[in-house]
Amino acid sequence: MYSKSLLIALFVISNIAVHAQTTKAHSELDGKIDALFQNYEGRPGVAVAVVKNGETLFQKGYGLSNLEYNIPITPQTIFDVSAVAKQLTAACVFLLESEGKLSLNDPIQKFFPEFPEYAEGQVTVKNLIYQTSGIRSYLAIIFSQNRYAGDRMDNEDARHMVMKQRNLNFEPGTRLDYSNSNYALLSDIVEQVSGKKLTEYAKEKLFDPLNMVNTSFVDRAEQVIKNRAIAYQEEEGQFVLNHFFNSAVVGDGMLYINLEDLIRWSNNLSTGAVGGKELIAKIITPGRLNSGAATNYGGGIYNQNHYDIEGLPSIRHAGASAGFRSLYYKFLNQDVAFIILSNNADTNVWAHLDELTPLFLEDEIGEAQTLAAANAVSLTTASVKLNRKEKQRLSGSFYNTINGNLRWVELLDGKLFYKRSVDAPGTPLVAISSNELVFEALPFVKLSFNQGHKQMIFTVNDLDPIAFDRYESVAYEQADLKEFENNYYNEDLEVTYQVKSKEGQLQLLIEGEELVVLTPFSQDMFREEHFGYIKFQRDNSGRISSFSRTDNTFTNLVFHLLKNAS
Repeated sequence: MYSKSLLIALFVISNIAVHAQTTKAHSELDGKIDALFQNYEGRPGVAVAVVKNGETLFQKGYGLSNLEYNIPITPQTIFDVSAVAKQLTAACVFLLESEGKLSLNDPIQKFFPEFPEYAEGQVTVKNLIYQTSGIRSYLAIIFSQNRYAGDRMDNEDARHMVMKQRNLNFEPGTRLDYSNSNYALLSDIVEQVSGKKLTEYAKEKLFDPLNMVNTSFVDRAEQVIKNRAIAYQEEEGQFVLNHFFNSAVVGDGMLYINLEDLIRWSNNLSTGAVGGKELIAKIITPGRLNSGAATNYGGGIYNQNHYDIEGLPSIRHAGASAGFRSLYYKFLNQDVAFIILSNNADTNVWAHLDELTPLFLEDEIGEAQTLAAANAVSLTTASVKLNRKEKQRLSGSFYNTINGNLRWVELLDGKLFYKRSVDAPGTPLVAISSNELVFEALPFVKLSFNQGHKQMIFTVNDLDPIAFDRYESVAYEQADLKEFENNYYNEDLEVTYQVKSKEGQLQLLIEGEELVVLTPFSQDMFREEHFGYIKFQRDNSGRISSFSRTDNTFTNLVFHLLKNAS
């Protein structure tokens, strides 16, 4: 029979061995993560954290927060996390709702009587939260006026800019359309209802109770922020400042926070220590359209399966402001959160996420992918055969009616392919009916054709339909473009665009300064990837009278030809 002392000794030795193995495993894991971020040495860098079930598995800084003073990034370094702020703004609104101080169904005119009554419909607090208002983004307005996003601006400036817009992009509640104006206005509503600025209300209700002592919404450009990182971008091999020192619009962004405090907030999204489970449910639950269809956007945060893989629900939001890049990403079932904050404009936070997830969730992701693949096989067995004429009817060129992005369905060697670029390899398609195609490897991605095959609807898991209209390609000779040359004015933006032809394309200029160059893709239609597309309108005599601009932030924004233009 073993003596008591011997059993204790064996127990201690066993614990030492387990501890040594655990330490070795952690050391190996740390080494793998260090290797992922070693290229940031001596450069603007990143702060990285991984949290599981409330335990911080990893947190570390790489690179420099300030190049002038050679200050390293640490978990205490404070970053502007831009749009990641929206979930905290939404939390403040939900808290006011729970206090009975506002209703999500309140129209915005209740708080701002000076707002116009929109012909498209009434905008409510709910529309602002769930990004279904149709209100134009103040940032898009700035860019369209050829102004700099870093110009001195506060919430009042942004609100007045939005109020000048006489129309919405669409009927409220009929579409999800991300707009920073929504959350800037929510910040103003918090102030109207609580009598306190968002900076104060969030501190009192969220930051102080969660001991987030290094977090603040910054609504004064002059504010001193201790341990703040400076943002940069690389130009011709040299790093230069890319930092919005003058911006002071809060609600949609301007949240300064470090890894340690964002970890505290992430843990609260699991525990509900502040606000309770009801608050957390409101934040992470996606909104719904008037039709009842669910979107993928909750209270300031996206909610959808990781890479659309069933069994991997996640909440996420990325942010980009000047040279800052940020990502908060949480796997809900596994309660594992990844946080990546950077002051380097070249940082690809999504690529870093893809590098980190296999180190912590390899088995879980692998199992979900295996199950998804099995489901894919069962779905594709329901395929039908189409003859060549039926396939030709589905093939063609299509443009996104919201942003002008081009897509193609191409018939090659008897098989249909979906293409995002004319020259890129296509994604093989399988027909499941005479009017429906699915991705062969991802059958939850569907293309549905209607209106006599004139329109293609793109869906993932039958959610968030994206409409693409069929078009016929056209090429213009330089001489043909002359008829588009003129000056066009939009009253809402208070801006005149000069249109000039240039080497088979059209230039848009403001006061002689080039804003964008547009390429023709169909009759009277021109586009640029980041600008969207414009479509010229003609009068009864066939003369050009105006053009409309459409992209992710404007819908049919009309510019009228100036009659006295030379």
